Amino acid sequence: MLSRSVLFNPSTEPVIFFIFYFSVEYMNKRGTGVAFIAIAAFLFSANYISAAIFGSGLKAINWSVALLLVGNTLNILSIIALIIGIAYIAWGEYEEFKSKKQ
Repeated sequence: MLSRSVLFNPSTEPVIFFIFYFSVEYMNKRGTGVAFIAIAAFLFSANYISAAIFGSGLKAINWSVALLLVGNTLNILSIIALIIGIAYIAWGEYEEFKSKKQ
């Protein structure tokens, strides 16, 4: 079996390493799901904050143009993090329901 240090390299993927390490050691699946949902909220708001900062330096620019210039990367990453977070919460609820049933 591979160790955690082989699976995740903390120098290249620090946030993902931190979440999965804490998920294995200290948090349950619901806590990991909440962490991913918090990351999704941060990424979603970072898209609009970066568009506001970028648009403030330009003269006579529309808000929708600033959002287009920033791009869709943060929105896509926030949707992925949201789906992972919801999946972790559902997985944790399913395991608790399964353990209570037995």
